[in-house]
Amino acid sequence: MAQPAGSEGDDVKIVPNHKVSELISDTISSVNSELACLFDSQSLKLVANAISSNQSKILELRSRGIKLRCVTEITQANIGECKEIMKHFDLFHSSHLAGSFLIADRREYIAYLVDE
Repeated sequence: MAQPAGSEGDDVKIVPNHKVSELISDTISSVNSELACLFDSQSLKLVANAISSNQSKILELRSRGIKLRCVTEITQANIGECKEIMKHFDLFHSSHLAGSFLIADRREYIAYLVDE
């Protein structure tokens, strides 16, 4: 996660693949005003799993009026994950996305990179 240059605590962390879900969970726990995410169709299962394992936190965020939005490419192959995400997030479709990231409170950015 990174903050704008010049701010206190300039910080970039690189975490191993098996810690990404934990980082997403921690981010969900710390949201105060909004959570926006973009996930390509290959990484959508990751966000669906994070939502399932953090359902009580997400329900609490929604009850406080926190904006939760997600953009992905909705396909026949990922419709199950999309339905899970739609239970809690405003879901938007965009074709041919590449990459995945979350932005929490317009200050915390988490990017997910895959080495194929």
